[in-house]
Amino acid sequence: FAQTRGALEIARSAVSAATGLDLDDEIFGWLDGNYAFFLFPTREGLIPEFLPSLELGIGAMIQTSDRDRADNTLDALGEFVSRFDILVEDQLVHGVPATVWNVVDSFGQQNITNELFGHSWVSEDVLLLTSGGGTFNQFLNPVVSQSLLDHYTFQQATESLPTSNQGYLYINFGSTLSMVYQALGSFIPESEETNQVKQFLGSFHSFSLTTTHTGSYIQVDFLTGLAPAIAVNDSEN
Repeated sequence: FAQTRGALEIARSAVSAATGLDLDDEIFGWLDGNYAFFLFPTREGLIPEFLPSLELGIGAMIQTSDRDRADNTLDALGEFVSRFDILVEDQLVHGVPATVWNVVDSFGQQNITNELFGHSWVSEDVLLLTSGGGTFNQFLNPVVSQSLLDHYTFQQATESLPTSNQGYLYINFGSTLSMVYQALGSFIPESEETNQVKQFLGSFHSFSLTTTHTGSYIQVDFLTGLAPAIAVNDSEN
């Protein structure tokens, strides 16, 4: 515990010296609701900007009861990063206000903008954070966006788990394997063994896990969804 307290004191001092923000009050203080961290497929944002074969985005959604304090913190962080040639821009994405942090590199007479970070309020009390503003179109576009709760694979992966829980760990194997193969395709040799491994991994549809605890016990439940096998009939009619 002494080491933890020491690390926290160092973190408090570093954050205060760099940004003028109080770590406990102005950063952790408004994180009082539910939250989610997620990976998602995208061709926009920070990671595909530098690694085009890795079509991956990183995001978080944070619920808070103190939106004003959250906005003040984000504004202060924006002022801080702007000292390092990072351009902080306010935008409207499908009519929704959003803020994007861009790194601008100058090569000759041309400016190349690399997206670093973006944030927007998707509802009155839920803040969306993503690795690049270009990904906002996937979340703020009412035509193409879909709630995770309405997604069939997520419903199948969680419907039999306890609903009074501490949250879900959820993996869509189909989408995840697609991103992995896209990123590592040139490094994966074509062979019978490789195809067998891919076939085996392809038999998994989803994985979900949740925990439930009370004052007397901790319960862990998980579920692995298997993709349906396709029967092949080689007989002639």
